[in-house]
Amino acid sequence: MRRAILLFLAASIGGAQTISTKVLTPGTPIPISLSPQLTTTLLLPAVPSGTFGLGLVNNQGTAANGSVQIEHPDGSPILVLHALMQMC
Repeated sequence: MRRAILLFLAASIGGAQTISTKVLTPGTPIPISLSPQLTTTLLLPAVPSGTFGLGLVNNQGTAANGSVQIEHPDGSPILVLHALMQMC
């Protein structure tokens, strides 16, 4: 039993994802790294008026036509991004 607990704790620590906080500055682009192995959640200071870009698809789109899946609940300042393929 003790081994199972140690194995679980080691796997949890090894697989932990880092949360980083970046300050948004108007007019300054912020690079965001995306990977198929991770889901990136952005909490914006206000509800975005739209999400635009080449290769973006939502849950109604087909994954074959895009490289990044994006989810945005109506009226929410949250964006969820997931790379559908490995980015360069």
